[in-house]
Amino acid sequence: MSSNQNEIVEVRVAESTLLYSTEVFVPTGTKENKNNWIKKHALYIGDTELGERIVTPVCILGDVNKNPLWMDTVTGSLYTAKGNCLSSSHLHLTNVRTEPGLDIRLKKVSTEDAGRKVKVRGIGDKK
Repeated sequence: MSSNQNEIVEVRVAESTLLYSTEVFVPTGTKENKNNWIKKHALYIGDTELGERIVTPVCILGDVNKNPLWMDTVTGSLYTAKGNCLSSSHLHLTNVRTEPGLDIRLKKVSTEDAGRKVKVRGIGDKK
């Protein structure tokens, strides 16, 4: 766990009517880049209709109120504090909690999994 664990990270969003972050964990990145990304982000696990997702607290760059959001670390999907997804009306985030070893689980996401926006294996899909 990093010393920045309690800080909310500001992220850029794609130019779109569907808000999602472009500053995600990149499974194809170098070991150093992966470790640096993880050090800067507090990791939590939350449930969605598609299974468990590793999320991190963020706010949108330029938001003067710094409204807290949850970001799916791999897809960049953003969720409000109430769990509503800002890029899909069909997804909701519930039961956000801490769990040991999330950094290790995140590092195990494969290149094949990384390109999938809807379903990312290796994080904890529904059984």
